Amino acid sequence: PVVTVPRGLCHCGRKREVPMAFLGKHEPREELETKLSDLSLDKKLFRIVYTSVLVDVGSLQDIIAQAQVNNPSHQIGGQLTVELETNKVRQILEGKYRDLIVLFEKIRRDRRHKNVCLESRQYIDQRSFRKWGVMTLVVTAGLEKQALIKMDVKNEKKTTAATSEEQKILQVEYTSRLKNKDDIGEIMAIARIKNQVLGVGGKLSLYLQDSFIRQTLEGPENAINNIIDKIQKDARHSEFKIQYKIYPAKRQFTCWEARTYDESSNIGAVPLGAA
Repeated sequence: PVVTVPRGLCHCGRKREVPMAFLGKHEPREELETKLSDLSLDKKLFRIVYTSVLVDVGSLQDIIAQAQVNNPSHQIGGQLTVELETNKVRQILEGKYRDLIVLFEKIRRDRRHKNVCLESRQYIDQRSFRKWGVMTLVVTAGLEKQALIKMDVKNEKKTTAATSEEQKILQVEYTSRLKNKDDIGEIMAIARIKNQVLGVGGKLSLYLQDSFIRQTLEGPENAINNIIDKIQKDARHSEFKIQYKIYPAKRQFTCWEARTYDESSNIGAVPLGAA
């Protein structure tokens, strides 16, 4: 259901339709039409918070790439939180009232989302998020431990928006040793969703007896270099060493996977199962 503003009250000369789901259930229709006919509302800052469930968490890469292009041009800012185990999304969006109406309606109809629910909506005097691009990922590792990380999409050198034609595909293999093998659950949980967002594939192998890691990463050059730089500086790793860097003619890893082996790294290993 929508609320339609009379033709004569709309500055563009056309009927303006706004989703009832966006406006709320308890406001009289007459009051809504009066509010919507006020042209100053279109220029006021507004904030909405909604939740949804991603049908496929792999669609995050496309969603973020589109937002990088569309949201800055409409001066829309905000923050996106994704819970890995449930695929549940909570997003805060700030911008002009009219722009948020249009955007929320697109999200509500987007088949990549389900169970879209408007949590709150309000006018604001000033922005809390001046630019879109800071995505907070809430990742649950195991039954109890939670890792909260921030990923600045813009500072990732726009790797999510880049295609293989715009950037070379780089493949890197490195080895390292975990100081505490209990950290692997958190590392793999964060890597799984972050690599999907950045379009990175590869394989991580962890040998439990000596906490030895061998990982191959493949994807856009900027993304791979950023990841390798962060791993190299990560205090949870020791004995970090790059084994090789190549630019393959075509991609060999379309997705990222991780396996654990109940053996030492220097003997034949039998996989316990994919992480």
